[in-house]
Amino acid sequence: MDIPQLDSTSSTTSLVESRFQLINTE
Repeated sequence: MDIPQLDSTSSTTSLVESRFQLINTE
């Protein structure tokens, strides 16, 4: 379910989570 209004927030959250996962993995 893609919500245009939340697209920007979702993208930012996804990027932040991805970075945290990478940091935790290292």
